[in-house]
Amino acid sequence: MFKNRVATQLCEAIDTVTRSEVYLPSEVASRFFRFFQAYSDSCVKACHEVHLTEREQEVLYWLTQGASNEEIAKHLYVTVATVKAHLTSIFEKLKVTSRTQAIVAALKLGLVHA
Repeated sequence: MFKNRVATQLCEAIDTVTRSEVYLPSEVASRFFRFFQAYSDSCVKACHEVHLTEREQEVLYWLTQGASNEEIAKHLYVTVATVKAHLTSIFEKLKVTSRTQAIVAALKLGLVHA
């Protein structure tokens, strides 16, 4: 019984891989999708809990692009002091204390895309 199942799975895996597709045994796929669903639900919930203004989202976008405060100010036609104020607000809302932590949090929460 076990040998037959393994042989069948091996044939399915070879057929799938030769079509340039990903093979996942059903028990692995089930665990993967349960984990994915739980993770995506928590991300969506976290995203809804973080309410960034449109301008904060713009500042965060430029931050994730590696822009300095001066560069962000130029892109958004605001002063460096205004950028710093937005960053302070973003840090508080994301519960972080640095630019790097803000970028990581934004990526994890799906607030920006790499």
